[in-house]
Amino acid sequence: MKSADIIFEKTSSLHGQSVAAVVNGLRSAFPDLNVVFSTSLSLEDQAITHMLATEKLPVRIFTL
Repeated sequence: MKSADIIFEKTSSLHGQSVAAVVNGLRSAFPDLNVVFSTSLSLEDQAITHMLATEKLPVRIFTL
């Protein structure tokens, strides 16, 4: 099975879920990996960063 197929299989149930559910689902599906978010500080990225911070989700954020 290809890596892309494995990722799809493990994450397909996360479609349409809340940000918190997606982050927690990714952490469950891939426990050995860190969830990270790259931001260019655009308006959309600031909104996502705000959601991550407000929910106190375990996501590392870095800028480009």
